[in-house]
Order: sequence, then C-alpha cells, then structure tokens
Amino acid sequence: MDKAGKGKRAVVLLAAGMLAAVSVRAQTNAAGGAEDILRQAYVAVVDAELAGVEQRVEEAVSGYRKAASLFGRLQAEYPGWREDMVSYRVADCQNMIALLESGAVTNKAAAEIPAASAEARLRVLAQELKLARAWLAQGEASEGRKTILLEQEIRQLSGERDQAIRQAQAAVRQAARLEAKLRKYGQGEAEASTNAPVLLAAAIRSESARLMREEQFGKAFDLLREAADVLPDRGEFDILAAVAACRAGRFDVAVGLLRPYDTRKPSNADALLTLGTAWMGLGRIGEARVATEKALALHPESAEAHYNMAQIFLTLRPADPVAAEKHYQRARELGLPADPDLENNLRMAFIISHLKKRPAK
Repeated sequence: MDKAGKGKRAVVLLAAGMLAAVSVRAQTNAAGGAEDILRQAYVAVVDAELAGVEQRVEEAVSGYRKAASLFGRLQAEYPGWREDMVSYRVADCQNMIALLESGAVTNKAAAEIPAASAEARLRVLAQELKLARAWLAQGEASEGRKTILLEQEIRQLSGERDQAIRQAQAAVRQAARLEAKLRKYGQGEAEASTNAPVLLAAAIRSESARLMREEQFGKAFDLLREAADVLPDRGEFDILAAVAACRAGRFDVAVGLLRPYDTRKPSNADALLTLGTAWMGLGRIGEARVATEKALALHPESAEAHYNMAQIFLTLRPADPVAAEKHYQRARELGLPADPDLENNLRMAFIISHLKKRPAK
C-alpha cells in the first residue's frame, strides 16, 4: 500500500473506531458543546468513507460536505479549539469533495492527503489519537468487545504515526544530501546551504540548467530525480528530468516519467510536449502525434509544439508536407528561429508528393 493509501486507511480506522465509541452513548445534547459537534463530524466522515469505498460518489460527496460544514461550525463557534486538527479536517474534506466531483478518484484510498507539512500532519495524528483514547474510556464499562477492537485500531494508528515520523526524518536527510551534491557540482554556498524548500528548489533549477548547458545530461538527470523525491513541486522536476533524459537519448526513461501526464494528469502542456518528443525519439510517431496535439490544445501558442508537429507530419508515411509547412510557419511566427534542415526536408517532401501525383506516361 502506498503512503497516501496508508494515510487514508488510518483516517478510516480512526473514524470507524470513533463511530463505535459514539454509538455507546445517546446523543443527548447534540448542540451542547464542541465535542458533540466533533463527534457528529466524525460520523459524517465515516459515512463518506464507506460511500467512497463502495464508489457511491454522490453519497460520499454529501457526507464530506456535511462533515466540512460541521468542522467549519467548530471553527466559527469555538475559535482556537483543537485548531490544527479541525483546520486539517476542513482541508481534507474540501480536498475529497474536489477530487470526487472532478472524477479524479472513485475510492478515497486512491486520493492523496491534502498538501501539508509532515510536522502538521503528525500533530493532527497525535491529537486524534489522544481524543480517541478519551472517547474510548467513556464507553469502556459497557462496551468491552468494542473497546478491544478500538484499542487494536489505536495501536495500528500509533504504528503508522511512528512510520510517518521516520519517513519525515528520511526526507530531511535526503534534502541534506541534495544540498551536499549541489555544493559538489559547484553551486554557490549561499544558495545551497538553506533548508528552505523554495530556495533549495531554485538552486536545483539553476544547477541543473548549468549541467544541461555543459551537456552533462546524466548528472542533471540524477539531480532532478532526487529533487522530485524530496521537494513539493514534484511535477516540475519530473518534466525537467525527462528533458534531460531526452537530451541524453534515454527516450524510454522520459516516457516512463511522463506517461502519467497522458492519462491521469492530462492538463500539463509542457509534460505532454516533452512526452511527444520522447515518443518521436523512440520512432513511435502515432503516440508522438497524440501527445503533441494534446499539448497544442492546451497551449495553442507554443512555438515548440508547432515545430514538433511539423517534424511529425514530415515523418509520417506518407508525409504531409502541407500540414508540416503550416505548423513550421506558425512556429516561425511565434518566434522560433529558422531550421535549414527542416526547410530542406520540406522541399524534398513537396517534390516527392508532386512526383507521386504526376500521371504515368
């Protein structure tokens, strides 16, 4: 199970356990305090979780909306009360509503936890663990069997929390290794010595660009792949690493990196354009055409996409010099410099096309 799946499963387990604890007491005072509202919110989360697992999308969305409303009510009526936990749950519910309504997921276990720092996530887990233990104690006298089950879930959640802590520590160590590599490659000490993700990302962009200019594509690729595993803008570094792979002639590697953007995330023009380039490098002209056309649909004013389409139409069998010339001229209008080799190939394609159309004598 991946990290996102484990995190979501922990939410399901915790919420299910809390629901069991809630069931042992009548809701005698539904509006009688923050904890009662919180219990109602967790019940709504459980309903949404179960609906999502069973792919009942409308019911899942409705459950998350109800939970988000209740968590929002806590923020409004009890400002500052369990602030980290309530804020996190509001963001989580809103994230799931957006994902479900967009059709990006049909199962909550497939969704990613909303972007948040590892420290904030761990604080929320610790607060919910403490709250679960308190609610567990309230129902212990009359619900012995449920108590045992809930204790098991709490122990599992504690283990997952500890694993998350270890993963966060590993990420810090990997970031330190990245900084050391930047210094080794010659990046300035002032830029490379910070742990701030924004500055570290800027330093990696700068250093990878220098390595690319010096045609050290392998080193650039390794640096960018490490960055993709540590820094928050993973998509950007995946694309840059794919560019480095293409420059190194490792087109299959570039395709492996960018294939998700052709299926699960078909909204990034740069990724699709680079994917089309990689497919061309592998001689897969049909796939190259599809990816590049998608990139053009997203960014019609891309000179590079028009240029690549010109190359694709010249590579087709039979070639289509008319379409190739149209895209090449558009690329030139958008600022791309002239390419004598492509222009020569265009002339040859027109000659061959003309000869094929001449009637046989």
